[in-house]
Amino acid sequence: MAGLPKKYAKMGFKKGWAEFKKTKSGKKSSKKTIKVHIMAKKKTRKYSKKATPKTMMEKVAMKAITKLLPVGWGYVREPVNNFIAKSALGQLLPNFGRFGDEGSILALNYGATALGARGNKYSRKALQVIETAELTSVGREFYTIRQEKKSGGNVENFDF
Repeated sequence: MAGLPKKYAKMGFKKGWAEFKKTKSGKKSSKKTIKVHIMAKKKTRKYSKKATPKTMMEKVAMKAITKLLPVGWGYVREPVNNFIAKSALGQLLPNFGRFGDEGSILALNYGATALGARGNKYSRKALQVIETAELTSVGREFYTIRQEKKSGGNVENFDF
């Protein structure tokens, strides 16, 4: 259809178009659109901890502490073990047999960890050093037991 139908063209341009648009035939047919509501995705935010730059002194101090803690623990280990063995707390700790020293220190380490002592970075490092040293002693003791068994020595209820 190039223009208005004759019926509406006789009315004039402005009035004819107005009447033509009012009728159903004048309206363009279109598909009925369905409104679909799509829920927007939640924006996920990544929060990052603000990195605090370490000063040169802090880096040097942490490296020095990392190296000195095992030396310090090795120096005070025997006095600490003797003190624990003679104290009332040492009497409450279970008997670990040949692993008495290591077991008591590891039990105290676990207790300190349960109380939240690993919250501070320096105490966490100290507890890790103590735990590593005591577990190393446990391994050394297992080796000693195995060597005693091989040589036919007296071994206390350990079968490997």
